Amino acid sequence: MSSTLRLLPLHENQHFQNSVIELLNDEWPQSKTIRIRRLERSCNEFPLSYILIDNKDQLIGYCYIDRLLDDEQSVIVESVCIQRKLRGNG
Repeated sequence: MSSTLRLLPLHENQHFQNSVIELLNDEWPQSKTIRIRRLERSCNEFPLSYILIDNKDQLIGYCYIDRLLDDEQSVIVESVCIQRKLRGNG
């Protein structure tokens, strides 16, 4: 059975914020306050937080993209994380 995945900006889908915090804290524990501050920085420019959602609107993964300060043509992709139970599925 195949599923359709969608990559969506988190700032346009704030109802996923708590799920993203749980996902990230499962991998890299940090205070909820610090996580919220970073997630709320996402906007239509940089930095951007993206979520990967399946066709049942379940959170699959997350990533954070920001511009490098010393090179406007380059970005850094970090905090890339997929739900543990879904890893290794290709």
